[in-house]
Formats: sequence, C-alpha cells, structure tokens
Amino acid sequence: MELNVEKGKELSAEKAVRRILTRENGRRGDEAGLFLISKAGLLQEAQSYIRGSRLILGILSMVLIAAGLMNYLNMMVTGLWSRQREFALMEGVGMTRRQLCGMLVIEGLYYCLLTAGLMLTAGSGILFLVHLYMKAKLAYFTFTCPWAVFGVMILVLACICVCVPLAVSRKTGRTGLAKRLAQSN
Repeated sequence: MELNVEKGKELSAEKAVRRILTRENGRRGDEAGLFLISKAGLLQEAQSYIRGSRLILGILSMVLIAAGLMNYLNMMVTGLWSRQREFALMEGVGMTRRQLCGMLVIEGLYYCLLTAGLMLTAGSGILFLVHLYMKAKLAYFTFTCPWAVFGVMILVLACICVCVPLAVSRKTGRTGLAKRLAQSN
C-alpha cells in the first residue's frame, strides 16, 4: 500500500501507521508480518552515502571546470597571439587600439553567449535525463535545477572572455606597430 502525506504531517502519519502495523503484527503471531518503508526513512539511511557522493561529484566537477577553463584560456591566448599580424594590419590601415579592444571584447562575449546557450540547452537537457534516471532508481531522489550555479558560471565565463583579450591586447600593444608587423613576417 502506498500513502501520500501532506508536508509537515509525515512524522505523525508515520507514527500512526507504525502503531497499526505493530497491532496487526502482534495479532498475526508467527505469520509473516507487515513492515513500513518511508521515503523519509530511506533518505535518512542514505544520508552518509549522499554526502560522500556529493563530495566526490563536487570535487570531480571542480576538476572538470578547472580543466575546461584552462583549455579555454589556452585556446583564447593562442588564438589571439596567432592573430597578431591580423591585428597589426588592422591598426596599420587605421583601426584604433580602442576599436581593436572593443572588437576583441565583442568576440569574447560572443564565445560566452555561445557557451551559455549550449550549457542552458544541452546541459539542462542532460540534467533532465539524469533526473529521470535517478528518480526511477531512487524513491527518495529530489531534483532542483542549479540555476544559481549556471548564473555564476556564466558570469565567471563572461569575465574571462572580456579580461583575457584585453590583457593580451594590452601586452602586445606595448610593442610598436612597425615592430609587430616585422615580427609577424
């Protein structure tokens, strides 16, 4: 038998069901007895497993995020360094440093927007599939979408996408235009 109880009344309902089960099991004697399995009980039994899983998955997530950020930083810096000749030519035909920096910031924000779009669509879809799988496997499983984590990750990514191009541009801007054009040949 399955019972659904209103929030806040779980404890009193469980006590009442346990009294009924104790009375019925006492009446049956040696015959197979009845027992109670509650989601709250299952959740309480699994708390240490859940804490350990959260710790392991949190550490794994941080490692993957760090690896992804390092890969992204490497890609951005390498891409900007390899485009130095292009930037020097643009400056040679009249583009100002400010316009170049603006272009690089817009490119960075475009990368951020693309990544955020993928994270919010494909990432949310994958999370939803994991939610369905876990809900089918564990009776006590509850899911809340990590919107705050998504927001923080998008803000950090936006900061990186803006700061890295500006830093590389500032670093290369110290060299004169003629020298940069000569070095790129």
